[in-house]
Amino acid sequence: MVESRSFERVLVTGGSGFIGTNLVRWILEHRDWQVVNVDNLSYAGSGGNLDDLEGEPRYRFVRADICDLETLTAVVQESRPDLILHLAAESHVDRSIQAAAPFLRTNVEGTRCVLEAARAIEPAPRVLYCSTDEVYGDLGPDDP
Repeated sequence: MVESRSFERVLVTGGSGFIGTNLVRWILEHRDWQVVNVDNLSYAGSGGNLDDLEGEPRYRFVRADICDLETLTAVVQESRPDLILHLAAESHVDRSIQAAAPFLRTNVEGTRCVLEAARAIEPAPRVLYCSTDEVYGDLGPDDP
């Protein structure tokens, strides 16, 4: 049986990208949660996407690389999220063909760091990994 949890504090990785920006806005509009957005503002995220939230007491932006385990762990320990929504990913296909290393670093090592940082607090937050077909792979026409 899965126990039900209520959430008050959420940490979003990649919260300044397209999906993350819309998710952060939705949470702030529809939930009474504190939101910490961790993003390194690579090509996929734009600092300007959420500039209008400056001064919003339930929102905080932290510019950091999810592969920086020390910084990420400090952010998790300070913010004590109940839930981590892990959206940070390299997902630009043309870039992945030209250079695979940044994709492996962010998508694999970054995810490991998110999980390690989550384990640094008790109770450990739930972690939900969200991404695109560019990370998970394509579905066939009959795949669910």
